[in-house]
Amino acid sequence: HVIDGVCGEFVSTEYLEALTLYMPLPKNTTGVLQPLDVGIMGPFKKKLRSLALASEIEGFRDSSLPLRERLLALMRRPAYEKRQIVVKRVA
Repeated sequence: HVIDGVCGEFVSTEYLEALTLYMPLPKNTTGVLQPLDVGIMGPFKKKLRSLALASEIEGFRDSSLPLRERLLALMRRPAYEKRQIVVKRVA
C-alpha cells in the first residue's frame, strides 16, 4: 500500500501485522506517481463540481432574494449538502 499526503514517522501495528510496506509519497509527486489522480479523477471531480453548481444555481433562480444574498447562501451551504445535490443530480 502507498499512502499519499502522509508525513511523519508513524507506522501502525496494523501495517506491521499485515506485512505491508509503509511508504509515504514525496511532496508534490502525486501527478507523476499516481497519474489517474491527474488524468482521470481531476476532470471527473471538475465535472461533478460543475453539476453541483448548476443545480444550486437552478434552485435559486426563482428566489425573491437579491443576487448578492443568493450567492452568499450558495457559499454558506455545507459541503455535505453540496455532495447530496451531486448524488441526486447524477443518480
